[in-house]
Amino acid sequence: MQEQIEIVEAIDRANGTKSKGALATVIGVIGSAYRHPGAKMFIDEQGNSTGMISGGCLESDVAHVALQVMETSLAVRKQYVMEEDLVWGLGLGCPGTVELYIEPLPSSFQEHDPRLHWMRTVQEETSGVLCTLFPSSVEKWDDEPARLFISETGSFIGDLGKSAWNEEVLAWAHELINLPHAKSMWRDLSDGTHQVFFDVYQPPPELMIFGAGHDAIPLAEMGASLGLSITVIDPRPAYNTTDRFPRARQRLLVRPHENEQIPIRNRTYVVIMNHHLERDQESLKLALRSQAPYVGLLGPRKRCERIMNSLKEQGIRFTDGELARLFNPIGMNLGAETPEEIAVSIVAEILAVQRGHEGGFLRDLSSIHRRSQTPSVSLLS
Repeated sequence: MQEQIEIVEAIDRANGTKSKGALATVIGVIGSAYRHPGAKMFIDEQGNSTGMISGGCLESDVAHVALQVMETSLAVRKQYVMEEDLVWGLGLGCPGTVELYIEPLPSSFQEHDPRLHWMRTVQEETSGVLCTLFPSSVEKWDDEPARLFISETGSFIGDLGKSAWNEEVLAWAHELINLPHAKSMWRDLSDGTHQVFFDVYQPPPELMIFGAGHDAIPLAEMGASLGLSITVIDPRPAYNTTDRFPRARQRLLVRPHENEQIPIRNRTYVVIMNHHLERDQESLKLALRSQAPYVGLLGPRKRCERIMNSLKEQGIRFTDGELARLFNPIGMNLGAETPEEIAVSIVAEILAVQRGHEGGFLRDLSSIHRRSQTPSVSLLS
């Protein structure tokens, strides 16, 4: 997520000096690849780049192509076949076919340009989808492709050329925005005439930690280092301090009976480690009834059962779906003992849940990278 912010900042700097630039976006992958659809690299007119679209073996050539794109003002759709011998020799990525869309960027954006609104979404850390209508079997074209941008509030700007196309694409985009871990993807229009690339941006997921004890410190630090937005909730002002949690975006001095004020969204990953029975109970009640895709409760099973029985006695019941999001004992099975090791275990579990993986040893898998789904648009031959 930080990479996207850096790319937007680089584009802003180029615009500030009225300089040329080009943006390379991964729009298709067949087989394995180091980066996935939606990955970007910005190249300025001096050839300097921000962001990566591979493990390092494509960037130089893409920068060279980008300079030609700036010179001709013609966008290019280019395919790279990552042969196994090449990636092995460079120690990079996995073999696969990667397709890029390399487009010239204006020295200043018009207010109605959907790309400008995508940039603002990144800067404001909200969700949005930039939808691009691609003609088939074309490698270069003079006109910019039609685009729509859809924000998380449902507002949109742009036009794909037909109202039926706009309606169809808007419906798909709304579905993507509401997914906890949406990925950029292709869809064919129902009339079979065009394909649309959905370039999805979602802000960094939130790691919400209930408890500001000693073991919460390395968890907050590690989560922040991975780009998670950190919120620490603890009513004790002596513990929930800036000195102890310097990278926390929010520190909330909230007591258990005030928990209902806390917004928990579908991209909030909750870890409950108050070391206090009442606060853990109230935190768990709030988190399981929220949209959080992950609710981790520190402590042994017997303690969790005690908390759940207490809530049951109060008449509080949870659905099977809500209980499926509860993780206790918390963390991956790493044999962790120290607070730092436990933090590694918890963050690893959160990443596995977020990405839809089961965890385990890579050596037991036939492939260490998930095979990317073949896009509905045919890669150029």
